[in-house]
Amino acid sequence: MNGGKNWIPAAEKPRMRLGYGDAEKLYVDALKEAELFGPDDPRVVVTLNNFEIFYIDQGKYTTGDALIKRAQAIAEKLKHLYRRALVIVESSFGGDHPAVGTVLNNLAHLYSREGKGEAAEVSYKRALSIRERALGPNHPAVADTLKDYSALLRRNKRIIEAAALEDRAKMIQLGQEQNPQK
Repeated sequence: MNGGKNWIPAAEKPRMRLGYGDAEKLYVDALKEAELFGPDDPRVVVTLNNFEIFYIDQGKYTTGDALIKRAQAIAEKLKHLYRRALVIVESSFGGDHPAVGTVLNNLAHLYSREGKGEAAEVSYKRALSIRERALGPNHPAVADTLKDYSALLRRNKRIIEAAALEDRAKMIQLGQEQNPQK
């Protein structure tokens, strides 16, 4: 996901220096960039969430609430689409296909962003299991799931578990760098 990603850090710097006018323009630009990928794209949700925090920090709760509602509506659509995609890929390819792991990882990421830690963890564990079996334990997609899952664990103060997953992801990445696929 790249839309909005380039503008958001630029918007954060003026906001941290209390340059709200400059930051607001950059957030507007980030939202426009994210919306180029479609009004319901996950990049729009991420950008709206950051923009909403920006307004709430200034006490502009009405504007922040409107952005929250829009982000939540998009997230609900995404959950529906991910669940639908999960049914389709499972019925088309079987429950152990790498595509199932990808959809589960995306769904887990969405649950995580919504603060639904238990649902996210179940989806991450299943995605990890599928990816390890289907792609092998040292595949880059396995490392991606490990990093995503570790971020969830870290947010939930499960630091030791998170560190173990992060270490494993780093080892996979290191192995990929030392033995690149041709």
